[in-house]
Amino acid sequence: MTECTRCGERCELFLCWNCGKAIRRLLVGQKVSRRKATEAQGEEPGIIWYLDRLMESAYLQTRMGSSSVRTAPDSMPLLPDSRASKLRHKIHAELTSWVKQITEGCRIRFLPLDSVEPDFIGPLRPGWRRIPADYTATSADMARWLAHNLLAIMSEENAAELYDELVALTRKAHKAIDRPELQLFGECSKSMGESDEGVPLACGVKLYAEKGETVVACPRCRSTYGVDELRDDMRARARDQPMTGADVLRMMKLAGEAPASATFYKVLGRVAPRSYLHADGQRNQTWTPGCKKLYAYDDVMAKVNEGENSTHRRRERRRASA
Repeated sequence: MTECTRCGERCELFLCWNCGKAIRRLLVGQKVSRRKATEAQGEEPGIIWYLDRLMESAYLQTRMGSSSVRTAPDSMPLLPDSRASKLRHKIHAELTSWVKQITEGCRIRFLPLDSVEPDFIGPLRPGWRRIPADYTATSADMARWLAHNLLAIMSEENAAELYDELVALTRKAHKAIDRPELQLFGECSKSMGESDEGVPLACGVKLYAEKGETVVACPRCRSTYGVDELRDDMRARARDQPMTGADVLRMMKLAGEAPASATFYKVLGRVAPRSYLHADGQRNQTWTPGCKKLYAYDDVMAKVNEGENSTHRRRERRRASA
């Protein structure tokens, strides 16, 4: 018997069974059972789940805007924040290093779980796959393989280092994908010439700024914009077309003018819609069951300000009579 190199518990390998299971959870996650009736039943995510979320953070950009100016064709793949992409590469490198250490030290061949060699002859089991000859190991495949070969990891003298590295990477991944302070303020409008049809092209990269920042720079062309300038532009674009109540509230939040959600929807009930959006996409002045009410941004703002002014006057009268 010896001591676990991470927690000091008595064990036969370099890690105790509890620390080994913790590594497996960090790699592939686990389902969390409900211990009490008041507790939710869900999943504790592993590094595999974070890899998917980092992919979304790195490469997916929601297109928005109704301008007649198009965005440059090569603006879509640009990363709004390269930290997510760099972190994915770091996770892949760490997993690759450990797969290499296990395969060389324990003489275990790497083969993705539930898969067979390209030259395998015979029918495959349900859910299994035949890997192609030019297969390159993915991060998810390596994480699952390491979790499956947990005893081999626990037999490595530096197994505690994998635990510490997975904990650090998980924290960084959580921070990278959970950034509520980051706000979208619009798109870069710098001219990028014209298309073959003569339509003006704009840079079009999404512009994000953290709460409290006054200036934001385009990560593609390095053009700089004042946050107040972008907010004014959003307000101007919001005035050009009627929106649903949810869209009005979203624009007000981006512009820093939103009241509490409960207050907003209470005020919205006193605003007359400008038009109605029907299930077939048509917009007109006729209400039909199931259609959506469309409001003007300025109409809603006027009612919000009217309510705030009324509240302020009531407070002043109370102070005067006190």
